[in-house]
Amino acid sequence: MQFVDATRGYGTVADEFFRTDDGGLSWVETKIPDIGFIERMVFLTPDNGWIAGIHGKDLLVFRTVNGGRDWEESRTTPRQPPQTARDLFFFDQQRGWLTIWNDGDEGAYLYYTVDGGKHWTPDPDLSFQGKYKMANAVRFTSRERGFVFFEGKGQSRLAYTMDGGTHWHTQVLPRLVEDCQLIAGDLVCSVFPGFRLLTLHPK
Repeated sequence: MQFVDATRGYGTVADEFFRTDDGGLSWVETKIPDIGFIERMVFLTPDNGWIAGIHGKDLLVFRTVNGGRDWEESRTTPRQPPQTARDLFFFDQQRGWLTIWNDGDEGAYLYYTVDGGKHWTPDPDLSFQGKYKMANAVRFTSRERGFVFFEGKGQSRLAYTMDGGTHWHTQVLPRLVEDCQLIAGDLVCSVFPGFRLLTLHPK
């Protein structure tokens, strides 16, 4: 569930999308075709939002430009059969990223879009992707500065870029990051195990 202001909000249950214009007093349902389960949702404005999920061997991302009344589908076939859309993030209405988990030990992969979600391209850097690597959250704090939190070789790690994803660097983290929110320029992340917060101050 996500609210963009005091009255307008959005939520999902399985393959159903709901929207409210009265602060949650009433909800309007929209069926999403093909998608088996809506796994991720993000809205940047009351009108512009995306949802992601899996259908068979395909990754599905839908975009709305009218607050969820209508949706445009984008379908991508990953290198390996995907299991779940782990995370979805948009910095602006054109630039977005998502991580997917694949079946078995095939690991996780990062995809990006530069056209609002119409087309998705796999990131070629395998230092934080592929077999036995599990990428969780992806966040960008600017067009150039981005972060992917992942687990590999039995360690919690961070991949970061300072040039929009052209080059990535990795470092070890003290704990496994599961999710992050961008708050006042900082990344505030929930970490495992237990209930802990890890705050990153991007420079």
